[in-house]
Amino acid sequence: AVQPRIGFAWRPIPASPLTIRAGFGVYRNTGLYTALATVLSQQPPFSRTAMVERSETNPITIANGFPDASEDAVGSFAVDPDIRVGYVRSWQVSAVRDLPFSMQATATYLGSHGRRLLQQILPNSFPPGGVDPCPDCPSGFVYVASGGRSSRHALQVQLRRRLAGSLAASVQYTLAQALDD
Repeated sequence: AVQPRIGFAWRPIPASPLTIRAGFGVYRNTGLYTALATVLSQQPPFSRTAMVERSETNPITIANGFPDASEDAVGSFAVDPDIRVGYVRSWQVSAVRDLPFSMQATATYLGSHGRRLLQQILPNSFPPGGVDPCPDCPSGFVYVASGGRSSRHALQVQLRRRLAGSLAASVQYTLAQALDD
């Protein structure tokens, strides 16, 4: 898969203490299928699984870790047959300015936007003590689909002072907003 990256640095006024830097990249979840295949290979019919529900009448102890274990023919993990590889587009722009007294100020805007990210859904679930609306429907498993989205925007401001002996001290503040589903 092609995962492009591009970046540049620019000094708008020659010999000025101001430098502008920017970058953009696309990052894909290339290990998706290997991770899903590993989990699916540990499902029926390739392995035997059991489901144990703890309750007052059916406690789980170290001496009896699988009381009244029922066979789980469905398994506990399923994957959307139309799952797609997710990706994140990431970018940043920063301005760096050298100041007197070995100080340096940096302001950076960072952004990212993800699509087709993994989502885990618990289908046919209902709250504890509630009535099962579909007793014949399979339940008790995790369903993975690629419908997730995310977005993050951040502004970072940093003030740094170079000290003697390759030491530095800095103060940084970040204001960020993130949304996902």
